[in-house]
Amino acid sequence: MADLQTIREGLARNLERIRNVQISAYMLASPVPPAIHVFPASIDYDFGMNRGLDIVHFTVEAIVAFGLDQGGQIRLDQLLAPTGMQSVKESLEMDRTLGQMVQDLRVERMSSYRVVTIPNQNDQALAANWLVRVHS
Repeated sequence: MADLQTIREGLARNLERIRNVQISAYMLASPVPPAIHVFPASIDYDFGMNRGLDIVHFTVEAIVAFGLDQGGQIRLDQLLAPTGMQSVKESLEMDRTLGQMVQDLRVERMSSYRVVTIPNQNDQALAANWLVRVHS
């Protein structure tokens, strides 16, 4: 199994094609929108014999400014699109083995489109989460 650090960094590398966004392989304590960060959601161990397969779910969260009603939603809609240069899904899946470090990955769904408060800033932002299933 690839370790969590390797998988996080691989997912963040895939996201780097999305321009003008702060991208982090680790949860950001004080993100500056627009930002995308990666963190583990769950691990299902031992799906293959003799530790042959673990399934790791990651949450990829995007945060955009919510200063204007429409602007932030339009920006987040671009990230939510299933295809295109701004698509989180397409970007994450452009190298499904993370440079041969995992067997496969798939973006399973987007959830949690919501308003959040950015820590240490008291600013409101829009956020959405994607669940990414990684076979390692």
